[in-house]
Amino acid sequence: MEEQQQEENSPVLFKQALMASCYPMCSIDDDEMVCGEVPAYKERVDSLAARPGYGSAGKKLSIFTNYFGVSVNCPAIYQYKVSIHPEPKLGVTKKAVLSEIVKLHGERVFRNKIPVFDARKSLYTAHALPIESETFVIKLDDDEDKTRIDLQDLQSYHTRRNASQGAIQAIDAVVRALLSSCLSAPGTIFSTKFGPIIDTQEGLEFWRGCYKGVRLSQIGPGLNIDIPAAPFYKPLPVVEFVAELLNRTDVNQLFSTEEYYKVEKALQGVFVETTHRTDKTIRYKIKGLSVVPLEDLMFAEGAKENFTTTVVDYFQKCYKYKLKYIYWPCLQCGSSRDIFLPMEVCKILPGQRYCRKLTTRQAAKLLKATCERPHIRKIAIMKVRNNCNVERCVEEFGIKVNGLPAIVRGRILPTPELKYHVSGNERTCVPTGGRWNMINKIFCSKMIKTCNFLGMRVCETKLGLVSQCCLPKNVKTYTNIKYLENIALKINVKVGGRNTVLQQAFVHNGIPFVSDIPTIIFGADVSHPPPGMYSSSIAGVVGSIDWPEVTTYRAVISAQLERQEIIGLFHSTQDPKGCLKPDGMIRELMMNFYQRNRRKPERIIFYRDGISESQFSQVIIHEVDAIRKACLSLQEDYLPPITLVIVQKRHHTRIFPHTLCSNYTEQVAQIPSGTVIDQDICHPSGFDFYLCSHTSQGNSRPTHYTVIFDENHFTADGLQLLTHNLCYMYARCTRAVSIVPPVYYAHLAAARGRSYLGKFGDGSSIRNEVSSELPEFLKVPKIADRVLGVMAKAEPLASISQRREQSVTIMVTFAALHLCSCSRT
Repeated sequence: MEEQQQEENSPVLFKQALMASCYPMCSIDDDEMVCGEVPAYKERVDSLAARPGYGSAGKKLSIFTNYFGVSVNCPAIYQYKVSIHPEPKLGVTKKAVLSEIVKLHGERVFRNKIPVFDARKSLYTAHALPIESETFVIKLDDDEDKTRIDLQDLQSYHTRRNASQGAIQAIDAVVRALLSSCLSAPGTIFSTKFGPIIDTQEGLEFWRGCYKGVRLSQIGPGLNIDIPAAPFYKPLPVVEFVAELLNRTDVNQLFSTEEYYKVEKALQGVFVETTHRTDKTIRYKIKGLSVVPLEDLMFAEGAKENFTTTVVDYFQKCYKYKLKYIYWPCLQCGSSRDIFLPMEVCKILPGQRYCRKLTTRQAAKLLKATCERPHIRKIAIMKVRNNCNVERCVEEFGIKVNGLPAIVRGRILPTPELKYHVSGNERTCVPTGGRWNMINKIFCSKMIKTCNFLGMRVCETKLGLVSQCCLPKNVKTYTNIKYLENIALKINVKVGGRNTVLQQAFVHNGIPFVSDIPTIIFGADVSHPPPGMYSSSIAGVVGSIDWPEVTTYRAVISAQLERQEIIGLFHSTQDPKGCLKPDGMIRELMMNFYQRNRRKPERIIFYRDGISESQFSQVIIHEVDAIRKACLSLQEDYLPPITLVIVQKRHHTRIFPHTLCSNYTEQVAQIPSGTVIDQDICHPSGFDFYLCSHTSQGNSRPTHYTVIFDENHFTADGLQLLTHNLCYMYARCTRAVSIVPPVYYAHLAAARGRSYLGKFGDGSSIRNEVSSELPEFLKVPKIADRVLGVMAKAEPLASISQRREQSVTIMVTFAALHLCSCSRT
């Protein structure tokens, strides 16, 4: 009776969603849809969410960081805009241009003081220059043309303790420039002198780097020093690179289709220089590979369009060079016209960073080589600090850098208790060190007892099967219990089961900020094509559907314009009657929540990944507003409170143990799982914290959570404990993960959408400027009808012009979002 009363008081759209069997939108009549524009929530937020206080839960501990205190004894730093016309030619840096100005006009303009240039558009000085705007014309030794430089005064930044973000940016630019040294890779922080080069045997090598940046924190400005690593192309002849990449030495064998696309994908956008001429070398940028092998490639020679010759004959006649790799394709270069170069006469230029996704073997080698004990990395960071020329900072700008790393206050949050199925040998457990196991346990929810698990990517799109892939070598003996356990975890989730849930969801008070009222938790991320490639960006959004356990998620993936980070969460489509029909990812996920729980969400928690600090305001303006529009499209005046949390993993903050336990030594001490920091190095007034929810193999990199919008009025302890506890709910392993699972799932969902595109998922190196239609091979294949209820509803990606108007969505039951590499057996 109570349930029936609840249904009668529910909005029409939510009631119809309850009756939908597979795809709730399909059961809603046109007459019940909202016509006209969905009213937008007009309120705009001028500032980010303020810190509600500091957390107190957990055991206190002291932590070393890689921040060094910075004191500024300079009343102001002056910024000048720099414009250089024309742009310096290849091989001439902007810093060289500015150095020439300082040499020629140092006494008159700069008063013999050394200015700082950020290598882009800004120049900083400690004193106001005796000019407001001036143009300099200089001639470089290696350049016949003259270069014009305009200096224009922008503003001065006062360097108080409570300095503005602009002042911090100015201090950051000054410190970076004064502490930097010459790097072998221009424009990067990486160099061969920061450590040994790590060889991957696949045409790549890893360089160490030295990052330095100033950030504003509660203890004032701090210099952040880190030693990252990144992959670079080996400076090899192209034929040697290809031989390493394909692990082959036979030059008399044609490329297979798979090898062709692998080589083309690896070489697109890479700069090479020619080696067959003794008088000069020419540099080119690779666009792709020739369609035919070298022996069959012909071109029109000279002005005689009707006279063609082969590339092999041309090199023999003009350069007396006999080509050997005639069965391999040529490199396709040139901007205005195609230029084909044999691979054997080209060499990869040094210092080029590899920006594509690493293979499993390459990632394992990088992890092994950079997995350092905390005390080893701390010593390396201290070495960088001691080698910095801090005297120059003091002399020019009065900036002093502390010689010891900052010690901050942290806490170890309590480990949550997990619940298994009641019929197992154990019903609950408390993980130790962020780990537990499922041996002799029974899943909390299990839909099937046995299944066969061999398949490929085509299972979901052609065969209509939910698949689980594994290598035969891992299962043929059936002795690796841990491996079989992990396979069982994934299979159980794929068919709708739950492995474990939080025991707290079943106690009287429940999960704070979740159990008291129906709460939906979203996660969102965007997958972009590799640099230099032109393809759709894929947005993934997941939403919880099992309140109050918040363990099971469904996902939506959507195609966006390339490189677009802001997600179109809500849109309207026009029906045949001319009415606007509300649609969008958030709306779909909220209706799925209602279908499962028969109650509409009364609280929204949104974890968002992939956003930089400069995009915070855009997310509030566009994505929060889209969430509100989606809610209003479901029911008039339906505006549940929203909390938006930005999740950042790509930062340079590192933490080291300081207060050691009695059974730890410095060589093995790790930051404990559940360590949280919300003081000292965090934002002075913003609501943020660093959480190390996992147990790391080497030095710990905590995840940075920043609350930019909070209508639920979270306490510091409330959000930190919720986020930490959710990290134990990742379905694919029996460990606490480093980022909150909804974000992890959204990342996997976006990657899954790209995998549907097959080998074309990373796009093409050639942008189509004329047509707005995607090629047929870049459209997502339709998911088989018989798995729609379990896994997905798929539609092809729309054309670029269509995507400006709406998002095309694919509904996915998150049980099927396991993205392991598929193997043909």
